[in-house]
Amino acid sequence: SLGGNAKTVIICTITAATLEETLSTLQFASTAKKMKNDPHVTEVSDDGALLKRYRNEIVELKQRLQEVSSVSQTTVTEKEALSQLLQEKDQLQREQEDRIKNLTKLLVTSSNQVPVHKVPKR
Repeated sequence: SLGGNAKTVIICTITAATLEETLSTLQFASTAKKMKNDPHVTEVSDDGALLKRYRNEIVELKQRLQEVSSVSQTTVTEKEALSQLLQEKDQLQREQEDRIKNLTKLLVTSSNQVPVHKVPKR
């Protein structure tokens, strides 16, 4: 069989005496050449090797989980800090808006009370 989990070598023999079979053989070889295999070693493991591999995988997964938890905790801390900064910014903005309103009132009030003097003509 062509394909599967093995490397395959095809040797085609041809002869001028049997032209029809030679053409058929060459067509088969051309088609077989286009087939792609991905052979890899089938791992045959005993229980001890499997157990060791699974333990290593568990350790690796625990490390990845700890990294994700650490990143998650950092994200929560950053979120809290940003929330605090946003609250402070909003408070400062409200204070500045109140100050602008007060100054605007003072400006309007003082402009209403300023007497207008006529300047004598020369």
